[in-house]
Amino acid sequence: MTTSSTLRPTSSSRTARRWVFFALALVVGVVCIRLGMWQLDRLAERRAQNAAARAKIDLPALILPDDLTSLADLPYRRASVHGVFDSTHEVYLRDRAMDGMAGVHVVTPLHLAGSDQTILVERGWIADKVYRTQPPASWSVGGQVEVSGLLLPTQREPSLAFLADRPPGLGEPPLRAWRALSIPGVQAQLPYPVLGVYLMQESPAPSEDAPTPQSELDLGEGSHLGYSIQWFAFAATAFIGGWIWMRRRPPVHR
Repeated sequence: MTTSSTLRPTSSSRTARRWVFFALALVVGVVCIRLGMWQLDRLAERRAQNAAARAKIDLPALILPDDLTSLADLPYRRASVHGVFDSTHEVYLRDRAMDGMAGVHVVTPLHLAGSDQTILVERGWIADKVYRTQPPASWSVGGQVEVSGLLLPTQREPSLAFLADRPPGLGEPPLRAWRALSIPGVQAQLPYPVLGVYLMQESPAPSEDAPTPQSELDLGEGSHLGYSIQWFAFAATAFIGGWIWMRRRPPVHR
């Protein structure tokens, strides 16, 4: 018959488990430190981008298409455009809230007057209930328009591939609702080329039914610093917890 003493873990097996746990704690700690450093890199990138944006926002406003130069000089410049909206190829940025209300941002191509150039214009916010119940004609603007605002680079798609928008393939209908304003993505479903920057409208809406323009560009630092502190705290917890576990005396069996 097997006695209870033979079922107890041996000293060597207990030591092995303790080392395995300690090794796992070290691995978790190292991964958390790496994630914390990644957030700090994102923070530095965000700060550099904000500094460059502030330096260009205060420059004299451009008039398009007259002042079109290289695309590298256009982002974060204020500009005024004149032309005709193409509402038939309008797209919407979903999950955009304003004052606690759900909604979307309306993005409409604008054919620049006196030119073969077209630019995407992020015209502003409309409530989700309006977007879902009203026809696009209710917020469309016909005829020649003049819009002023801020030129911005394409927005980043989510880093996780399954969250990113997938442009339609050949023969598929155009994608109307997007997570991010990806200029290359929207370009893939347009029958004409667009500029490599888009215009965030700041000029007042022409009517009460038109989208509400954004008041200003968000130049905050985001949550990168807070996330990095959290990851470093997780790393410290893993290291200290693993060290305490290794220092813990195993129970004595009598």
